[in-house]
Amino acid sequence: MKMSAGLSTSKIADLHQARWAALFGHMDEALSEEEKQLECWVNQVKEKQLLCDQGIQHVNWSTAFGLQQLGNSENSSRASVFDSSKKELVVNAAAASIYSTCNFLVGELTCI
Repeated sequence: MKMSAGLSTSKIADLHQARWAALFGHMDEALSEEEKQLECWVNQVKEKQLLCDQGIQHVNWSTAFGLQQLGNSENSSRASVFDSSKKELVVNAAAASIYSTCNFLVGELTCI
């Protein structure tokens, strides 16, 4: 069967498939790359959430056992180690929060 433009139906179908297959191929490739990046970000966020959870457990544990009210010199050195560890966990939690916010904002900017 011939079309009015002189092209057969099968030729039009072949042209149509070639055009759209290339477009969908590029879209599939772009989406695959985006998927890999998102999976990487999810893993990083999960790691930071784990650090936050560990920090919360550490603070809850120390509060429950009264480590902040230690009096003698041996316990004072433990308290300073606890404070150092606590500060590290707080910094990691803050970093996770900042990282998450930045990634969210970058995602919002790329949608514009």
